Amino acid sequence: MKLHVDTVSTSYLQNISFEMENENVVILGSNGAGKTTLSKIIVGLEENTNVYYEGEKISSLGAKRRCEIVNFVPSKLEVFDDYLDVEEFLGLSLLNGSTLREMDTILKQLEIEHLKSSPCKCISSGESQLVLFASGLLHNAELTIFDEPTANLDAAKEVGKLIAAAAIKAGARAAKGEVLIFMDADGQHQPEDIPLLLEKFATGY
Repeated sequence: MKLHVDTVSTSYLQNISFEMENENVVILGSNGAGKTTLSKIIVGLEENTNVYYEGEKISSLGAKRRCEIVNFVPSKLEVFDDYLDVEEFLGLSLLNGSTLREMDTILKQLEIEHLKSSPCKCISSGESQLVLFASGLLHNAELTIFDEPTANLDAAKEVGKLIAAAAIKAGARAAKGEVLIFMDADGQHQPEDIPLLLEKFATGY
């Protein structure tokens, strides 16, 4: 899996270029530096013709192919249906071969299986963060960008859950070239935790 970003520029970003190939990446930067803008450009949520996946412009890909390749998981869970519960929300993420059984496994690993019937608008911010992480895993894209995935979580306890839940997907997705991009604002997490996170993914994800 090869991603190429070629001189992307916006009002926030200037001449951003890089390549990634079968690796996990953490992007660090202060609030307002353009991390979320860059991630949205990569997945095609903001128009730009300078991002390539395996030599093809992401902007030119059809909806089905783009869904297979990229996924952006926002930092905040926002739903517009007061009655949509967690199970129904995650059902929308059963893509690219994911199953209800995998949903149950991930919910159990994240210790939020009790939330299945809870309306999304009634769960806490920390629970919402875990639900978003579960949705990212279930989407099963080849490249997933998590925007500040642990922003509302206790790092010592909850990050371990995320790593363990992500590891569940290793067997099912071992045949795919896979990239995860974690977006992180300054001051939210301890820098010394980042090598540990990357090490965990390198050895089993």
